[in-house]
Order: sequence, then structure tokens, then C-alpha cells
Amino acid sequence: MTKIFVSDMKYYKDNNIIVCGDDVKHIRNVLRLTIGNRFLICDGRKNDYFVEIDKFEGNFIITKIIKKVET
Repeated sequence: MTKIFVSDMKYYKDNNIIVCGDDVKHIRNVLRLTIGNRFLICDGRKNDYFVEIDKFEGNFIITKIIKKVET
């Protein structure tokens, strides 16, 4: 399972996380993840989120939170 330490993310209503900034380029171009792919997001605040990519919108990736785990 891919685990990404995301530095620029925003919590969004309806149990989603929006990934912004350089992390978008890494997820899209280096890891080549696409809609429906699942991975772990670490927010650096002792939380991991198991997410699924819902949509790519310009310089943003909208993910749906499947599960939140405190680490």
C-alpha cells in the first residue's frame, strides 16, 4: 500500500480530503495513480487516512476518506 506524507491538504465536507501543491504532481506523474486507486495519506499530525481518488480537478486531487487511523 502506498503511503504518502502530504504537506498541503485541506479537509473538505462530506468526508473528503483535497490534496494540493507539489503532492498532486507526485501522485499523478511519479506514482501514476488514477481515479479509483487507494492509498494512505499521513498528515504529519499522528493521523493516517485510507483514501480513494475520486476526482482530478486542475491542481487538486479530491479523495474520499475510507478510514481514519490515529498513529
